[in-house]
Amino acid sequence: MNIVWFNGHSAKTLLHTLPQQQLEIGCNYIFKDRAVNHICVYDWQMFPNIPNGPYKLWCRNGQKDKRFEEVIYAAKDQPHSSGVMALRLAINLKLDHVYIIGCDWGISAKSIYDYGHRNSELKYTNSQKRLVERMSKEIDMTFIAADAKPIDISCQQISPDKLLSYHNQLN
Repeated sequence: MNIVWFNGHSAKTLLHTLPQQQLEIGCNYIFKDRAVNHICVYDWQMFPNIPNGPYKLWCRNGQKDKRFEEVIYAAKDQPHSSGVMALRLAINLKLDHVYIIGCDWGISAKSIYDYGHRNSELKYTNSQKRLVERMSKEIDMTFIAADAKPIDISCQQISPDKLLSYHNQLN
């Protein structure tokens, strides 16, 4: 399984219990709680807060530096958050399917990490919802819905229990 980790509170239930998967992409401070293969950092101001580690670091177009590679996308497909940028990276890596954990759009705008003065309550907009829905035509994606409450996006959703059941069937 391939996982894309957003930073919503629904990620907490699986962050420490889901066994390591084939490929995992996370955002910003995910390294504090989970080993991932790739970390996406949308805001360049966050670069100094993310240490080098056993993961590859990614940034948005035009912000590449000696540590961060760019996630390439067309201007019309520009993500506005690290989570959506992580989905674009999954597409660029030519993954066939991803499970998205911790996307709480329409449920909560809070992050599991404290960004200090950079905390943002708004994590999605109508344009970003449409972008993710367009992305779903490029990659098969399944959102893990928090507490069986649907996420505000028109994409396939399953419960955390169903994800764990599927994982157990594979192993």
